[in-house]
Amino acid sequence: MKSIAAAALIAAALSATLGCATVQAQQPEYPTKTVRMVVPAGPGTSLDLLARSMSEVFTKRFGQTVYVESKPGAGGVLGANEAKNAPPDGYTLLLSYDAMENYPIFIKDNTFVLSRDLAPVSLMAGYPMVFVTTQTMEAKNLKDILAYGKANPGKINFGVVPNTISQLYGVLFMKRAGIDATIVPYSTGLGFIQGALSGDVQVFPSDYNGVIEGMKAGKFKIFAVASNNRMKQDPSIPTFKEQGLDVIAEAWYGLFTPKGASPAIINKLAAASADFAKMPDMIDRFQKIGLELYGNSPAEFAKRIAEDTAARTEAARLGGIEPK
Repeated sequence: MKSIAAAALIAAALSATLGCATVQAQQPEYPTKTVRMVVPAGPGTSLDLLARSMSEVFTKRFGQTVYVESKPGAGGVLGANEAKNAPPDGYTLLLSYDAMENYPIFIKDNTFVLSRDLAPVSLMAGYPMVFVTTQTMEAKNLKDILAYGKANPGKINFGVVPNTISQLYGVLFMKRAGIDATIVPYSTGLGFIQGALSGDVQVFPSDYNGVIEGMKAGKFKIFAVASNNRMKQDPSIPTFKEQGLDVIAEAWYGLFTPKGASPAIINKLAAASADFAKMPDMIDRFQKIGLELYGNSPAEFAKRIAEDTAARTEAARLGGIEPK
């Protein structure tokens, strides 16, 4: 009787195992339907261009339509929450920028925390901040700017967009440099560039492409790039580290899914992202607008987010920035 019972148990276990294997084998491979990629920026931006390029490549790779849904507003919060609240089935993606790391730093009643609410897939692209001076200043390099700033407290007007990377790293630059500058807030990066052209601002951080025309016209000079290495677009510009200051500030774009998506789906998307970032035509396309493609793993991206968040929190602490 014991032998019969044991045999029956083994048969039941085998049946269950085979049944699970059959169900797994019968599960269709992701994706089986249209995928939307939410982008918290308007059409024509570099983030939008990256999203549309990725959607075209992903559509061909997966054999299912991947379309871009623009959801700008509230500094990216609307798009981030759209992804946060979507089902974690891989059919809603978010291609967003690093501003999501800043929400707890600047927003008092913030309900979004990047590491808690989204699953990182891949760091897609990035660009370093460059620090710029204008023709209204006689000082044209970092050494001269620091000497002038220390000798003339409060006389350098420093343009920033509040609640952004420009404010965080503008404050960090001044603290590390030991100078007292006057922060001049603008609603957009274009605003403080116009302020610089009119002489209201003498120093400001920017992306490289935002100031290249002003450089060509002799209006601006980039005195440092806030990265570990010199830029490919203009290797003549020295880094802060080469000039004795520890200031690293890189903006980035990354791909996410809602928290809870399966590792298999995340890894499949990460593999597609890595392959996209290696495509020569895409590398060339985005280098022309100042973006370097990365395409790393979910674990590497999560590590980068943690390091960035810690650095930005420290910059806010040094600058006395509190959530409002």
